[in-house]
Amino acid sequence: MGDLTISSNTVEASSDSRRKTGIAAVAISAGQALYRDGSGSYRLALASTLAESKLEGIALCGADPGQPVVFAWYDPDLDIGAANLSKGQIYCVSSNAAGAVAPIGDLTAGDYVTVVGIANGRRSIYITNETGNRSTAAKGTSESNT
Repeated sequence: MGDLTISSNTVEASSDSRRKTGIAAVAISAGQALYRDGSGSYRLALASTLAESKLEGIALCGADPGQPVVFAWYDPDLDIGAANLSKGQIYCVSSNAAGAVAPIGDLTAGDYVTVVGIANGRRSIYITNETGNRSTAAKGTSESNT
């Protein structure tokens, strides 16, 4: 399926969202998945390394390096800015592009599976930090079912 195509100008948190503010270490756009680096700043999450796969939340605004960034770490109805989400589909931190979100089926052996959320409508996703912080390596393709 590929990474979600996110329109950053349509990302919108619900009234039930829980938010945090941090300092961007890189240029960030609304709708991108974030992790916190060793200095406490925020960067774009990526499933190919354990440290970068530890999701802190989804950016709700854009930010340049050194500027504040607001992100949702919990939201039962986040409009992630992507059209045509498949209801019930699990979405994860992508291994293709930093900050991107992808369907869980797109991850391959060696990627770290970090759940961003579950689609609950055509444009919205349920995100919770409780599921997002559990990163584990995807299973290898050489396993047999015997």
